[in-house]
Amino acid sequence: MTAAFVAIAITLLGLAGTGLWFGVNRRRQEEVRLGVQALAKLKWRMCIGLILEALDREGFAEQAKLASATEESEFLLVREGQKFLFSYKHGTAYQISLHDVREFAGRLPLKGADRGLLITLGNADPAGVAAAPRLAIDILDGANLWTKLRPFLPEATRSDVAAQAMAQSRKGLWAGGLASVATGLLVFVVGITLFSPGGGAAAPEAAAFRSSAMAPGPSDNTTDRQLAEARKALAEIANLTDADKARHRADVAKQVSLLPQVRSAIWSAQSTLLLTLSQSDGKDQPLIEEACRMLVGYEELRYSRLQLEPPAETHLPVRWRQCN
Repeated sequence: MTAAFVAIAITLLGLAGTGLWFGVNRRRQEEVRLGVQALAKLKWRMCIGLILEALDREGFAEQAKLASATEESEFLLVREGQKFLFSYKHGTAYQISLHDVREFAGRLPLKGADRGLLITLGNADPAGVAAAPRLAIDILDGANLWTKLRPFLPEATRSDVAAQAMAQSRKGLWAGGLASVATGLLVFVVGITLFSPGGGAAAPEAAAFRSSAMAPGPSDNTTDRQLAEARKALAEIANLTDADKARHRADVAKQVSLLPQVRSAIWSAQSTLLLTLSQSDGKDQPLIEEACRMLVGYEELRYSRLQLEPPAETHLPVRWRQCN
């Protein structure tokens, strides 16, 4: 195994690891962190309104608004005949403790509730999370709350959070990429030094490495072609008028509405296509694939989301899927 081969392998592994860690994992973590901060900047009343809207999509109906000694208000919700006492703690510094869970569980019978929903932008300690199921309490903290509320936020807020998260991860991608290349070069130099004493055999291998690195190959041509296609697609999007975009969105909604499982298809937000289903198995993978195939036919709609509203009689949850 030559020094050049080992160096290339290490560089590629480093680049792959960098892309996975910073481009996927860290970017998602940053988006959650920034998203929770964005929610914390909202007024309590606005945030509670978003939560109630999200819960309404999951089948919860507000029955009463209750006075509370520990919070501005609590809500009594009903779903499938069960009554839920819902309490929300605003602010990222709040931590739900075991004491909070027990105290909240003690108020359930006093409020006429069967179960409790304890939600916060902060977090919950492990002891409280472990005890919650035994006490008929469901806990939703910052990261999970952002995931639930993200589709209900304005498009500008979601885009801003995603852009900031991408900017943060891009710094890591550059640093990791440069470190991977530097490590590969170092391994190559060390390998040549160790396994080619006197340097006699080093020159041909180094020359071969340099020529292979500089010579364009099939992968270079493929990359150039992909870049050219991407530039062409971006140029086409830039040339679209608002009327063109509106027509494309209407065409896609009409096509998707003709699918057998779909009762109706409408754009509920700029990048969210709401599908009301006439039947569902809870997965709907063929439907999702076919709807996404129609969306990606228009480059500007490639990254749209699908919001799947199952038939009311199935009691299935609302689901979101991202096309790409």
